[in-house]
Amino acid sequence: YQGIFQKRAELVNEHVSYVHAGDDGTLLWHAGAFWWVGALADLGKQRGYIGAQDGSLDPASVEAGWWEAWDDDSKQWRAAPGLRCQARTPAQISSDAAPTITLSGATPNGLQRQYQGIFQKRAELVNEHVSYVHAGDDGTLLWHAGAFWWVGALADLGKQRGYIGAQDGSLDPASVEAGWWEAWDDDSKQWRAAPGLRCQARTPAQISSDAAPTITLSGATPNGLQRQYQGIFQK
Repeated sequence: YQGIFQKRAELVNEHVSYVHAGDDGTLLWHAGAFWWVGALADLGKQRGYIGAQDGSLDPASVEAGWWEAWDDDSKQWRAAPGLRCQARTPAQISSDAAPTITLSGATPNGLQRQYQGIFQKRAELVNEHVSYVHAGDDGTLLWHAGAFWWVGALADLGKQRGYIGAQDGSLDPASVEAGWWEAWDDDSKQWRAAPGLRCQARTPAQISSDAAPTITLSGATPNGLQRQYQGIFQK
């Protein structure tokens, strides 16, 4: 339920209110002595998923240390001192995000590995969030929609669907913590957890430095096909 919120025309309890960019079912409002992040059905009520006991006139003025998150397991509010609410322009949101990111790592049975790789930041925001295009394949993109970051096809840009996803409200995909990524399994028609998958901000120099200076490609092929192209390769 974290992410980017846009101001609504409607005041709630005489306070400004906001709607989550890309998910109009999640809102931010003031009720009682708290700022709340919660569901549209609870708009204006003293309940939500995230809250801050603060009388500031707008949520961006709530000081660090006041936000709390509801723990469904323990049925208690848990302090979230790392949570911040800030006023940001679209230009600032884009500028804050890394220009180049990588998405790589193990997935169950190698699911959707063809959509991993290097992604470059696009000029266009999608649902008010930064978006990326796969380097070398402009038909594969990375964007935010609903409560998820998605890797998917150009035709689905901005929609809540893709080959790889992470339920996370981080402002950029490189901030998604390990363990949240999932890969779609076409055979079982289910999402499969991919804890080995990582999205990281990397510069071209870092990407090059990470790669081995010398590699070999060798082994049997059917009827010796294309064996002449095997051998030793240098970076």
